[in-house]
Amino acid sequence: MKVVRWKDVAVETITDGVERQVLWGVQANLTRVSLAKGRHVSKHHHPAEQFTYVQKGSLRMVLGARDMVMNEGDFVVIPPNAEHEVWALDDSIVWDFFAPPRHDWKEGPSDYLAGR
Repeated sequence: MKVVRWKDVAVETITDGVERQVLWGVQANLTRVSLAKGRHVSKHHHPAEQFTYVQKGSLRMVLGARDMVMNEGDFVVIPPNAEHEVWALDDSIVWDFFAPPRHDWKEGPSDYLAGR
């Protein structure tokens, strides 16, 4: 076990206005995503359960049939395989916790994060 400083975690630029940092564990991963105002995360789903926390800014999220606005300090738990998409209403910083880890991110690009 070691202490990790976020400033030391590599920043991955997905597209203009979308950056991600990932801390990998054996059973889960924690991700910090920066979304510029107006960025869209396309509709997608994955087998991991996802906990999302808005640290800064605000988002519009469509989760299944539910359309909601999330503001600073809000959490949502996204069940496994639930379809969802997000729009950044402001410049935002979002923390996502996934269990099990999103190994698909290691296998190729995350086009849905780029709005594709």
